[in-house]
Amino acid sequence: MFFATAAFFIVLGGLFSTPMAQAQETSGLANNAGLDNLAGQVYLPETDIRVFIFRLINIALSFLGIILLGLIIYGGWLWMTSEGDPGKIEKAKAIFKNAAIGLVIILSSFGIVNFILKALWGGEGGGGTRPGTAYDVGVGALGDGIIESHYPARGQIDVPRNTMIIITFKEVLDPKTVCGAANCDGKTVLKTENISIFSTANGAESREDADDAKVAAKIISAKVESKDNKTFVFRPDKFLGNQNQEQWYGVRLFGGKLKKSNGDAVKLGVADYYQWKFQVSTRLDLTPPQVSSIFPQPDNEADVKIIAGNAKQASWTITVIKTPNYFTPSTLTV
Repeated sequence: MFFATAAFFIVLGGLFSTPMAQAQETSGLANNAGLDNLAGQVYLPETDIRVFIFRLINIALSFLGIILLGLIIYGGWLWMTSEGDPGKIEKAKAIFKNAAIGLVIILSSFGIVNFILKALWGGEGGGGTRPGTAYDVGVGALGDGIIESHYPARGQIDVPRNTMIIITFKEVLDPKTVCGAANCDGKTVLKTENISIFSTANGAESREDADDAKVAAKIISAKVESKDNKTFVFRPDKFLGNQNQEQWYGVRLFGGKLKKSNGDAVKLGVADYYQWKFQVSTRLDLTPPQVSSIFPQPDNEADVKIIAGNAKQASWTITVIKTPNYFTPSTLTV
């Protein structure tokens, strides 16, 4: 059971180490201690400490898996060579039992810790990003969070320049926190301090996005329309990108500023924001919508007018032509 216990504490140690590293990186304070100038001379690694810890955990679990396999082989060999010796058979059974318990502990520990790590990296709801992602984009808000869907999709490319941006929430929002009015009728203006559409250098999530989302020169103004205050359509005032080269854009939602219809603040994960990016192409989408199917099917036959006469009362006569035979019970005389 030593290897199983060791696995649990190794993975548990990674759990507590990772949030500390994350808190240190997102504190906003310089923590390089002037080492940037020395990195090239002493070959300092650039790997995120969280990624390093996760890799270390995987290596340790792989090593413990090899030990488990060795124990199972040893137990099988011990049983086969026991020659009916009850002591050796019981020892082999104990090895199999301990190996099975150790396997359950290892898999359970890894699964639980991996789930918690994803939740901490990606916000609430277990959405999360995989280990190795350099930046928390709050994707836990999607899925079982408050955001049901959005268009364009995360990382989508070749998006037309004249695209609209659509976000659907699972709950009704206060439209005043989205468009500044009681009714987002398509003429109201997006509140960019709450939802920011901005141009960015590339599709990778980076810490500079938080600043780009607040730079007036990069923010895109748009009109907002919503029929139910759950699905919001954002129409940029100008075509996105240009005709010469593709351009990446980001959309960032600030949870602390968006409100539900009941006045409660919208929660978007641990970092309390949600962000995704998409790439705009150099073309405009000028193809009109095409109808693929309709229901019910059209009736192109000429209608036929039927003239019906007035209804008449039915009448008839019943004639009895024969007297019916009645049932007569038989009698028995003794």
